[in-house]
Amino acid sequence: MAKLPEVIRVGPYDIQVEVWTHQQACAAQKYGEFCALELTVRVDGSMPHWQMVDSLLHELGHAIWWAYSVQRGDEEERIVAIMALAWAQIFRDTPALLPWLACEN
Repeated sequence: MAKLPEVIRVGPYDIQVEVWTHQQACAAQKYGEFCALELTVRVDGSMPHWQMVDSLLHELGHAIWWAYSVQRGDEEERIVAIMALAWAQIFRDTPALLPWLACEN
């Protein structure tokens, strides 16, 4: 089974990845979270892999929004262009993420 990277670069930031226990996720009442102050993404490691992938990508979406300065009033095309650029950067700078995403376990 591919290993989830401990660090994922989003723009110029190295985002730490922490896997929560089920108890930690329950205490936070979340499947995951992104904290800009701590430069950390956390996800519940007790979920099925497909749900953990969904949660990680969701939280990385928040990290992209923050790191690339997306604004609520931005036009759809600008947001989509930023997101595409950011995902390309993430996958290029953190190639170990791709095998983990594709893993079926």
